Amino acid sequence: MAKLLLINPSYYRTYGSNEGGLGNPIYPVMALACLAATARHAGHEVKIVDMSYRKYDPHFIRSMLRAEQPDVLGITATTPLANQMRDISYIAKEVSAELHAALKAHPAAEMSGELAGLESSVGAMIEAASRGDEDAVDRHRVIYREYRISWLERIDQFAVDPKRVRRAIHSHSQ
Repeated sequence: MAKLLLINPSYYRTYGSNEGGLGNPIYPVMALACLAATARHAGHEVKIVDMSYRKYDPHFIRSMLRAEQPDVLGITATTPLANQMRDISYIAKEVSAELHAALKAHPAAEMSGELAGLESSVGAMIEAASRGDEDAVDRHRVIYREYRISWLERIDQFAVDPKRVRRAIHSHSQ
């Protein structure tokens, strides 16, 4: 299912809520609430960000988009807030490009290949041992060790406690 992020822009210093105004009105986001309810009912994950009470902050928008990484972004706005809506859409496009580049650079495909090589070498080593072919066992053991070293280097990049993971792997490979 999709992850939706619905944004209501800031009304801060809009609609007479400036320093000479009587208050800082907050307008309910009924349309976003209805969209959210419908999407949740369909099984989607939804978050509404109501910025009506706070000053517009593009850095907040940028960091929120990076943190949430939504599949779908919805922005509601009345005419005086159209510039914010446009700005938010530009920020979303920028963040989306950054996330896309980060995903393309992620080594998941290489890691998957390395893990497949590791598993394959173990299977080949077991099969060679069952045939009594010691030369093949030695060849596959060398291949296994090479894949194991590269896999352990990958674990060091991503694991919270790589030393503990290495100890666990080492104890199981003895």
